[in-house]
Amino acid sequence: MAALGPGPGVLSLERSLTSARGKPHQPSLPYVFMGIFKTRTATGRRRLLSVLAAGIAIGSTVSTGLSAPALAAATTESGTDLSGWTTVVGDGVYAAPGQAPVTSADIAAEDHGTDTRVRANIRNRGIMAHAITYKRVTDPSLMQRVHQGGYSFQMPYVPSTAGGPRNAQTVEGGLFVWDGVTTKVDHGTAFQWVLNPWQSNFGQVSVWTGNSWTRAGYLKPDTAWHNVSFMVDPAKQKVRLVLDGVDLNAPYSRTPKSGWATSVSASLQVEAISLYPGANATTGPQHEVLVRNWSWTRGSTPAEDAAASKDCTFHATQPSGGGGNWNHTYQVKMAADGKFSGTNVIVGLDGGNTVTVNESVTGQITDKDNNGVKEVTVASIRDSGFYTFAWNVADAPMDGVADRMDVGTVSYATAENWNGGELPITFTAAQCSTP
Repeated sequence: MAALGPGPGVLSLERSLTSARGKPHQPSLPYVFMGIFKTRTATGRRRLLSVLAAGIAIGSTVSTGLSAPALAAATTESGTDLSGWTTVVGDGVYAAPGQAPVTSADIAAEDHGTDTRVRANIRNRGIMAHAITYKRVTDPSLMQRVHQGGYSFQMPYVPSTAGGPRNAQTVEGGLFVWDGVTTKVDHGTAFQWVLNPWQSNFGQVSVWTGNSWTRAGYLKPDTAWHNVSFMVDPAKQKVRLVLDGVDLNAPYSRTPKSGWATSVSASLQVEAISLYPGANATTGPQHEVLVRNWSWTRGSTPAEDAAASKDCTFHATQPSGGGGNWNHTYQVKMAADGKFSGTNVIVGLDGGNTVTVNESVTGQITDKDNNGVKEVTVASIRDSGFYTFAWNVADAPMDGVADRMDVGTVSYATAENWNGGELPITFTAAQCSTP
């Protein structure tokens, strides 16, 4: 099939480049190149999206990596640009006859403080270049942590069949955790934005399934800033991939590997693949994508949560129609993030008799306005059905005194099937044991 321009035939090329992530060690991989069946030596297109997490060397650029010191409980990193990240050549590459192979001299990541410009085929040669910019962390606990990462990205131009010095093949990104200790599986999620203007699926957004891309939506190519966020929970085998507020319903991808590093590591990354230039090209367009405002939170492990949890006691007071007050005593187990569960015992007068009500409770203690006074949100369930089966209160300041309604901030509770008027309540500060 004769070439009609830089775009025709690339759909087949891209499909072969992006469909072999589960076959990283095939010595040769057939693909359709401008209508001619040829063979290419490859490690598998999607292998490079997660080879970074695995710690395998790409040439001499990526080291196998030594285990870093154990992480603290929960870690958040962020930045306005990608300073400190690493940029390498991926394997989605092509060099026309007479062109030197793609090298690191054909890609770049330029940090500008407010953003980073990731570039591929920066010398406008007759090649298709693949730039991967990534941040990697190595630690044996990463399979037990929930990873939440993301960034904003922008195309500084709109790819067009009119040609010119800049065009594009794809923008891609993902978050992966490689378990080289037990499962030998790469866990995570990724997206692909098709930006080759000659392709019929120009603007398509796809997600990685573990062995191929599957269509997940459409994003009109433009020069607006877009936001992507990834959540990967290897322990529960869950992922979430959200693009501009839209959940792409990405599947949890598991890609078995062999021959990868025997460590556990994770990577957050962005990729740019420049446009395929044509079979005999002497020049080709470069590709650029801007990236800014990245963040990556690696949550605490269950063991760390248990170690950081505290036994806490606090009190609440409500006036009783039978005289005096209803006195609440909460005894809960509270995690590092303030979430708790436990019991509440309420004692007060009703009809001249002392009544005890037992409840199970869940909630969270925070300091949302950072004024030094904690607030409590709590939901209570009582099996006895004494006046109600369930009640709750939200963001109640904990500045009261036990068995006193005249000290502290009065909040108001809501009870199920209650028609007896307002339910004022005050809360004391929590007293907690040191873990």
